[in-house]
Amino acid sequence: WGMWNGAVPDADSVVIAIIDTGTDWDHPDLINNIWNNPGEDADGDGHTLEFSGGQWVFDPADINGSDDDGNGMADDLIGWDFAGPNKPIFNPDNDPDPSPNQGCYGLLMHGTHVAGCASAATNNGVGIAAVGFNAKIMPVKVSFDDDFDCPSPGVYADAAVYLYAAKSGADIINCSYGGGNYSGVIQSAINVAHDTYGCVIVAAAGNSNSSSTHYPSGYQNVVSVASTNSAD
Repeated sequence: WGMWNGAVPDADSVVIAIIDTGTDWDHPDLINNIWNNPGEDADGDGHTLEFSGGQWVFDPADINGSDDDGNGMADDLIGWDFAGPNKPIFNPDNDPDPSPNQGCYGLLMHGTHVAGCASAATNNGVGIAAVGFNAKIMPVKVSFDDDFDCPSPGVYADAAVYLYAAKSGADIINCSYGGGNYSGVIQSAINVAHDTYGCVIVAAAGNSNSSSTHYPSGYQNVVSVASTNSAD
């Protein structure tokens, strides 16, 4: 398999949706593994990101205000931002830039760390070496822009998030967050993502050392990931 040099067969065809605080998608250890949405590649040049003026930007020729791939989101070139401000009232935001928010966990770059663990570039002398090697990252931002309620900032936990990732082609949906509230609507969306689209949904079991049911890790059709002890 060539594990010693990262030559994992077909790894570059695996798409991992990182449902989190947003991802610093132009990070030098992530940029080459960021998913480019082929369905929104309006000019057909094979990419939706380009290097221009000394920085990575959305390909301007792909921004046309149309939902070219039919997943319900226009110009989602690399992913989607579902959550805007939460105060004084919630604004679902809905914009195509899934960069980290300015709230508690956004500033801590939680989503970027998770994306890096999943698929930071390997053998490039930068940052870390990830377990996913060449898997592609689909950033999906769900934490509120202005939520500074540490250590438990709110997230936009909605069925649309899972359905978006599934319809957009994610093979794996990663959820490194959670809480105690059950939603039948979200369970139904997870079932669709799993049963209809073949997604593997993975969620953290939590950090609280509690035996209480935790979601989304407690839903059916979700792989719940936990440590074996406090030192793991």
